[in-house]
Amino acid sequence: MNIYRHPQYCIRCGTCCKKGGPVLHTQDRDLIQSGILRPEHLMTLRQGELAYHPVEDKVIALTVEMIKISSVPGTSTCIFYDEDNQACTIYENRPVECRALKCWDTSDIDAILQKHLLVRTDLCPETSLAGRLISGYEKKFPAGDFYHMMQDTKPGKDSDELLSLISTDSAFRSEITEKLKIQEKDLKFFFGRSLEELAVIFFES
Repeated sequence: MNIYRHPQYCIRCGTCCKKGGPVLHTQDRDLIQSGILRPEHLMTLRQGELAYHPVEDKVIALTVEMIKISSVPGTSTCIFYDEDNQACTIYENRPVECRALKCWDTSDIDAILQKHLLVRTDLCPETSLAGRLISGYEKKFPAGDFYHMMQDTKPGKDSDELLSLISTDSAFRSEITEKLKIQEKDLKFFFGRSLEELAVIFFES
Protein backbone atom coordinates (compact mmCIF):
# COMPACT_ATOMS: atom_id res chain seq x y z
CA MET A 1 0.00 0.00 0.00
CA ASN A 2 1.36 3.42 -0.99
CA ILE A 3 0.73 5.72 1.97
CA TYR A 4 2.06 8.68 -0.03
CA ARG A 5 -0.52 8.35 -2.79
CA HIS A 6 -2.13 11.66 -3.76
CA PRO A 7 -5.69 11.94 -2.40
CA GLN A 8 -8.41 11.50 -5.00
CA TYR A 9 -10.28 14.63 -3.96
CA CYS A 10 -9.61 18.35 -3.57
CA ILE A 11 -7.66 19.17 -0.41
CA ARG A 12 -8.03 22.93 -1.04
CA CYS A 13 -4.30 23.53 -1.34
CA GLY A 14 -4.96 26.39 -3.76
CA THR A 15 -2.27 25.36 -6.23
CA CYS A 16 -4.56 25.48 -9.26
CA CYS A 17 -5.97 28.87 -8.19
CA LYS A 18 -2.45 30.30 -7.92
CA LYS A 19 -1.47 29.29 -11.45
CA GLY A 20 -3.70 31.83 -13.16
CA GLY A 21 -7.40 32.45 -13.63
CA PRO A 22 -9.35 30.11 -15.89
CA VAL A 23 -10.04 30.70 -19.58
CA LEU A 24 -13.75 31.11 -20.29
CA HIS A 25 -15.83 28.90 -22.57
CA THR A 26 -19.19 29.45 -24.23
CA GLN A 27 -20.80 27.61 -21.29
CA ASP A 28 -19.62 30.50 -19.08
CA ARG A 29 -21.52 33.19 -20.99
CA ASP A 30 -24.31 33.21 -18.38
CA LEU A 31 -21.80 34.15 -15.67
CA ILE A 32 -21.15 37.39 -17.53
CA GLN A 33 -24.72 38.07 -18.59
CA SER A 34 -25.88 37.61 -14.98
CA GLY A 35 -23.22 40.03 -13.70
CA ILE A 36 -21.32 37.49 -11.63
CA LEU A 37 -18.34 38.16 -13.87
CA ARG A 38 -17.91 41.76 -15.04
CA PRO A 39 -15.45 43.33 -17.51
CA GLU A 40 -13.27 44.48 -14.61
CA HIS A 41 -12.77 40.81 -13.63
CA LEU A 42 -11.67 39.74 -17.10
CA MET A 43 -8.73 40.02 -19.45
CA THR A 44 -8.61 39.24 -23.15
CA LEU A 45 -5.59 37.43 -24.52
CA ARG A 46 -5.55 38.33 -28.20
CA GLN A 47 -4.59 36.10 -31.09
CA GLY A 48 -0.84 36.37 -31.61
CA GLU A 49 -0.06 37.29 -27.99
CA LEU A 50 2.48 35.40 -25.93
CA ALA A 51 0.88 33.47 -23.07
CA TYR A 52 1.67 30.60 -20.72
CA HIS A 53 0.36 27.21 -21.87
CA PRO A 54 -0.40 25.07 -18.78
CA VAL A 55 -0.22 21.72 -20.58
CA GLU A 56 2.98 22.40 -22.52
CA ASP A 57 4.36 24.33 -19.52
CA LYS A 58 5.85 27.06 -21.69
CA VAL A 59 5.09 30.45 -23.23
CA ILE A 60 3.53 30.22 -26.70
CA ALA A 61 2.06 32.55 -29.32
CA LEU A 62 -1.71 32.15 -29.15
CA THR A 63 -3.44 31.01 -32.32
CA VAL A 64 -6.88 31.97 -30.99
CA GLU A 65 -8.40 34.65 -28.79
CA MET A 66 -9.11 33.81 -25.15
CA ILE A 67 -10.93 35.59 -22.34
CA LYS A 68 -9.74 34.70 -18.85
CA ILE A 69 -10.34 35.75 -15.28
CA SER A 70 -7.68 38.22 -14.23
CA SER A 71 -4.92 37.55 -11.73
CA VAL A 72 -4.01 39.53 -8.64
CA PRO A 73 -1.56 42.24 -9.86
CA GLY A 74 2.03 41.08 -9.65
CA THR A 75 1.05 37.43 -9.21
CA SER A 76 -0.56 34.61 -11.17
CA THR A 77 -3.21 34.03 -8.47
CA CYS A 78 -6.86 34.20 -9.57
CA ILE A 79 -8.57 37.33 -8.23
CA PHE A 80 -11.38 35.21 -6.77
CA TYR A 81 -9.09 33.08 -4.63
CA ASP A 82 -9.29 33.88 -0.91
CA GLU A 83 -5.87 32.83 0.30
CA ASP A 84 -6.64 33.33 3.99
CA ASN A 85 -9.51 30.86 3.87
CA GLN A 86 -8.12 28.77 1.01
CA ALA A 87 -11.40 29.14 -0.83
CA CYS A 88 -12.94 30.41 -4.05
CA THR A 89 -15.21 33.41 -3.47
CA ILE A 90 -17.43 32.46 -6.43
CA TYR A 91 -17.25 28.70 -5.90
CA GLU A 92 -20.95 28.04 -6.56
CA ASN A 93 -20.65 29.99 -9.81
CA ARG A 94 -17.14 28.99 -10.84
CA PRO A 95 -16.34 28.69 -14.57
CA VAL A 96 -16.41 25.39 -16.43
CA GLU A 97 -12.60 24.97 -16.39
CA CYS A 98 -12.58 25.19 -12.61
CA ARG A 99 -15.33 22.59 -12.41
CA ALA A 100 -13.43 20.26 -14.73
CA LEU A 101 -10.01 20.63 -13.13
CA LYS A 102 -9.02 17.78 -10.83
CA CYS A 103 -5.29 17.66 -10.23
CA TRP A 104 -5.40 13.91 -9.56
CA ASP A 105 -7.15 13.25 -12.88
CA THR A 106 -6.70 15.77 -15.69
CA SER A 107 -8.78 13.93 -18.29
CA ASP A 108 -11.80 16.24 -17.92
CA ILE A 109 -9.80 19.46 -18.19
CA ASP A 110 -7.70 18.09 -21.05
CA ALA A 111 -10.90 17.33 -22.95
CA ILE A 112 -12.10 20.96 -22.94
CA LEU A 113 -8.88 22.97 -23.19
CA GLN A 114 -9.03 25.43 -26.11
CA LYS A 115 -12.46 24.15 -27.19
CA HIS A 116 -15.66 26.22 -27.44
CA LEU A 117 -13.82 29.29 -26.21
CA LEU A 118 -15.75 32.43 -25.38
CA VAL A 119 -14.58 35.44 -27.43
CA ARG A 120 -15.45 39.12 -27.35
CA THR A 121 -17.77 38.95 -30.35
CA ASP A 122 -19.93 36.50 -28.38
CA LEU A 123 -20.54 39.29 -25.88
CA CYS A 124 -20.12 42.43 -27.98
CA PRO A 125 -21.81 41.99 -31.39
CA GLU A 126 -19.80 43.42 -34.28
CA THR A 127 -22.60 45.90 -35.02
CA SER A 128 -22.55 47.35 -31.49
CA LEU A 129 -20.39 50.33 -30.53
CA ALA A 130 -18.15 48.10 -28.40
CA GLY A 131 -17.92 45.59 -31.23
CA ARG A 132 -16.92 48.26 -33.74
CA LEU A 133 -14.29 49.67 -31.37
CA ILE A 134 -12.84 46.20 -30.77
CA SER A 135 -12.73 45.47 -34.51
CA GLY A 136 -11.06 48.80 -35.23
CA TYR A 137 -8.51 48.23 -32.49
CA GLU A 138 -7.60 44.79 -33.83
CA LYS A 139 -7.01 46.23 -37.29
CA LYS A 140 -4.85 49.05 -35.97
CA PHE A 141 -2.93 47.19 -33.24
CA PRO A 142 -2.83 43.44 -34.07
CA ALA A 143 -0.84 41.63 -31.40
CA GLY A 144 0.90 39.21 -33.77
CA ASP A 145 2.14 41.99 -36.04
CA PHE A 146 3.37 43.93 -33.01
CA TYR A 147 5.46 40.98 -31.82
CA HIS A 148 6.91 40.50 -35.30
CA MET A 149 7.76 44.19 -35.35
CA MET A 150 9.61 43.86 -32.04
CA GLN A 151 11.52 40.84 -33.31
CA ASP A 152 12.66 42.76 -36.38
CA THR A 153 13.33 46.08 -34.66
CA LYS A 154 16.79 47.60 -35.01
CA PRO A 155 18.07 50.65 -33.13
CA GLY A 156 17.18 53.95 -34.78
CA LYS A 157 14.22 54.47 -37.06
CA ASP A 158 12.71 51.04 -36.35
CA SER A 159 12.69 51.59 -32.61
CA ASP A 160 11.19 55.06 -33.10
CA GLU A 161 8.30 53.49 -35.04
CA LEU A 162 7.79 50.95 -32.27
CA LEU A 163 7.71 53.62 -29.58
CA SER A 164 5.33 55.69 -31.70
CA LEU A 165 2.93 52.74 -31.99
CA ILE A 166 3.04 52.16 -28.23
CA SER A 167 2.35 55.86 -27.67
CA THR A 168 -0.58 55.81 -30.12
CA ASP A 169 -2.09 52.84 -28.31
CA SER A 170 -1.73 54.61 -24.98
CA ALA A 171 -3.42 57.73 -26.38
CA PHE A 172 -6.27 55.62 -27.79
CA ARG A 173 -6.91 54.04 -24.40
CA SER A 174 -6.87 57.42 -22.66
CA GLU A 175 -9.32 58.84 -25.19
CA ILE A 176 -11.66 55.87 -24.77
CA THR A 177 -11.81 56.32 -21.00
CA GLU A 178 -12.38 60.08 -21.29
CA LYS A 179 -14.88 60.27 -24.15
CA LEU A 180 -16.84 57.03 -23.78
CA LYS A 181 -16.54 56.74 -20.01
CA ILE A 182 -15.20 53.19 -20.23
CA GLN A 183 -13.42 52.64 -16.95
CA GLU A 184 -9.70 51.97 -17.12
CA LYS A 185 -10.15 48.73 -15.15
CA ASP A 186 -12.38 47.42 -17.98
CA LEU A 187 -9.92 48.09 -20.82
CA LYS A 188 -8.16 44.73 -20.58
CA PHE A 189 -11.41 42.96 -21.36
CA PHE A 190 -12.37 45.15 -24.31
CA PHE A 191 -8.91 45.63 -25.84
CA GLY A 192 -6.55 43.25 -24.06
CA ARG A 193 -3.25 44.28 -22.59
CA SER A 194 -1.64 47.49 -23.80
CA LEU A 195 1.19 47.36 -26.32
CA GLU A 196 3.48 48.63 -23.58
CA GLU A 197 2.58 45.62 -21.44
CA LEU A 198 3.06 43.26 -24.38
CA ALA A 199 6.51 44.73 -25.01
CA VAL A 200 7.51 44.07 -21.39
CA ILE A 201 6.27 40.47 -21.64
CA PHE A 202 8.15 40.00 -24.92
CA PHE A 203 11.47 41.15 -23.53
CA GLU A 204 11.02 39.14 -20.32
CA SER A 205 10.09 35.89 -22.08
